[in-house]
Amino acid sequence: MEHVGSRLRKAREAKGLSLHEVAAVTKISIAALEALEKDDYTRLPGGIFGRSFVKAYAAQVGIDPEQAVAAFAADLARAEGEAAKRKEVPEVTADDRAFLERQRRAIRLVQQLGLAAGVLIVAGLAFWGWTRWGRQPPDALPVPEAAVVRAQPPPPSADPPAVQAAPAAPEKLAIQFEFSADCWVRIAADGQVVLERIIKAGEKQAFTADHEVALNVGNAGAFTWTLNGKPARSLGPSGTTRVVRITRENVDSFLQR
Repeated sequence: MEHVGSRLRKAREAKGLSLHEVAAVTKISIAALEALEKDDYTRLPGGIFGRSFVKAYAAQVGIDPEQAVAAFAADLARAEGEAAKRKEVPEVTADDRAFLERQRRAIRLVQQLGLAAGVLIVAGLAFWGWTRWGRQPPDALPVPEAAVVRAQPPPPSADPPAVQAAPAAPEKLAIQFEFSADCWVRIAADGQVVLERIIKAGEKQAFTADHEVALNVGNAGAFTWTLNGKPARSLGPSGTTRVVRITRENVDSFLQR
């Protein structure tokens, strides 16, 4: 049975298209396109992102996108099943069992020795205490109160050190993008997909979220962006695919330093 990767490659070649040409239109990296054609699912993003790549590629080379996505899902499930079958449980030999038994015996011995040492220490302390205080003559005079030196507490500081509170997380996430080149983008705000398409150069997009933003881009070097009005760092060079999750707690890690 022919896999979806071979079908995509043959359709591309039949149209006389190169991988570079397909990548330029779909904004999917060449590495991801090569992985699709070779059915190398370990180099593709999981879940809906991999299916989005297949859908965009199929539409470009003239294959029905929905049929291609269904075939991709079947191929992926088959590959994962075969990988699970290839995993072998290591055999436990007689030598392994003997080693484990020696380990258990050594642990029990250490525990027993520790318990015995603890008993001896407690007994020694009890005997020392009895010889130190238990034989005091009954008519021993108490220590005069005047001879007892009491430690005086230090005077209170006039200026107690200030406790620096940790910066509070922002109440919302405000993200703004400005694209300098075409780029495929998928954005989910608080679990809801708010954008999934190819954005053209010169476009600007802005979104807000209460808790988190999931960002998947096919060309990390095609845009600049801000987080809560502050410049954010680049997610990578042009042509690379990136998937990031931005929350109110980790938003500072994406800002420029």
